[in-house]
Amino acid sequence: MEKITNKRMAKAILINIILIGLCGIICGFGFRIIAQHRTNTMYDASMSVVISPNYDNTKDKGSAVEAAEKLIPTYQDILSDNVVSRKARKLLPSNLQKKYDDSKLSQTISTTNDPQSLVIKIHSQTGNSSDSVKIVNAVAEAFKSELPKINPESGEVHLLSKAKAVNIMVSTRPDVGKYTKLGLGVGILMGMTISVLLTTWKNFL
Repeated sequence: MEKITNKRMAKAILINIILIGLCGIICGFGFRIIAQHRTNTMYDASMSVVISPNYDNTKDKGSAVEAAEKLIPTYQDILSDNVVSRKARKLLPSNLQKKYDDSKLSQTISTTNDPQSLVIKIHSQTGNSSDSVKIVNAVAEAFKSELPKINPESGEVHLLSKAKAVNIMVSTRPDVGKYTKLGLGVGILMGMTISVLLTTWKNFL
């Protein structure tokens, strides 16, 4: 009798392991397919500009630098404004002018800045690497041209190295690998739950 019980138990354990494994594989594969269909690849091109302090109205260079640093958030807002986007759009090839209106162009732009720095890094993120490079370079040129008109008291804008396709950052969302692992985990948990319910139903109900 003991041997029969042990065999039944071993069989039940084997069936549960197979069930859990199958649920994990099926859910993992399913989540992977969903992720692949929702995959969105974005290309982030960046270019830095330096805004030198305006020393014309002060002899204290330290105060001029400090004043320029305080204006960096304002300059970042200007970079994302339609005023700059409108000018940048005119600098783009005709095919990109048709593809991006002022508002859409502005939405591709973001900026970053390190504390106590006069360097602003401009980013353009689109679904096309060539578009991102051309847009960010055009925005930098437009900003250099428009800032003195907006704020005559601002310092001079210096453009650093232009964005190039070789330096572009690529990000894919959602992460297919992470989705697959998530699906695998959900499947295993589901399989364990089903196994417990089946075992309980067969042996105790």
